[in-house]
Amino acid sequence: MRRGLHIGAYGVSHHLVREDQTVRHILPGSCLERGEPVLATGYLVAILENACWRILSPYLQMHETTVGVDFTLRHTAPALPGDVLHVVASCTEIANSNDVSWMVEARNLRTGEVVGSLRHHSLRVMDRARFHRRLHRL
Repeated sequence: MRRGLHIGAYGVSHHLVREDQTVRHILPGSCLERGEPVLATGYLVAILENACWRILSPYLQMHETTVGVDFTLRHTAPALPGDVLHVVASCTEIANSNDVSWMVEARNLRTGEVVGSLRHHSLRVMDRARFHRRLHRL
């Protein structure tokens, strides 16, 4: 990982919730198709983790990738298709130069409610070739 990423680095982004990101669409052919037409928790995780990636990616070298290792998620309020989420992510710790921790929060601009938060205990930076070699051994 290139130098420069520091504790306190943060980013702000916005995400428009789409119909295809609702519970009913997250796993076609499953019981979830009977779920409510609100943002699915699986998509919330992806939205929050993407906010971390946006900050971290300029510091990754071409041969590096990241893998989410450990996180705590809170999904605290619904979001409907058409809602816009205001997402704020900040780096809270860098350990061993390759384990980066984050705190991320998404707030619904329409309702003002916090839709969810993610405490990413470790988004690990690793060598992409090494990761792929491991995949082929599985």
